[in-house]
Amino acid sequence: MAKQSTMQPDQVILLGEVLSVALVYPRVDGCPKVIEVELVDVRKADKIRVQYDFARDGYSILQSAKPPVDDDGNDQDPGWREVYFVKDWALCTSK
Repeated sequence: MAKQSTMQPDQVILLGEVLSVALVYPRVDGCPKVIEVELVDVRKADKIRVQYDFARDGYSILQSAKPPVDDDGNDQDPGWREVYFVKDWALCTSK
């Protein structure tokens, strides 16, 4: 079972229709490293994960390769894989 930790109030903020989540010092042991996003609506969608890749200076977007439950109802490793990479400040024209 994953260890649970408490997020600080300023790390998750609702700004109108935007939920802002801050990864604070993700390279420090015990700090969150991944944001998992799930849609809860009448439309079904799988979860995605977002993490910062310091080696490539950008965000890695991951998607599961298979559902978290197999055909027999047993839990299985979803096999997270990168599906997209967003370079840090990619649209910024001044450096």
